[in-house]
Amino acid sequence: MDSVMQDLRYGVRQLLKNPGFTVIAVVTLALGIAVNATMFSMVSAILLRRPPAREPDRVAVVTTIDPAAGFQADNSTVSVPNYLAWRDTGSDDRARAS
Repeated sequence: MDSVMQDLRYGVRQLLKNPGFTVIAVVTLALGIAVNATMFSMVSAILLRRPPAREPDRVAVVTTIDPAAGFQADNSTVSVPNYLAWRDTGSDDRARAS
């Protein structure tokens, strides 16, 4: 424990001895913390919140299945023309999903 206290006292002495370096170090740390907090707030507000919807429990992701790949789901989203064609057929989505 004594060596830790000695190291801390030495560090404080060196920071007081070089005020220019101390100012640059403190400003760099402050900017890093501020940018990190801002980015976390933005990611939280944009990506982690549930999107506004009247019935959020009914929101679904529409994907396709490729029979050639062993009936694995595609990694890409469904194209707009395909979605519009499926929507216009008027069949039940629950039957299509099963």
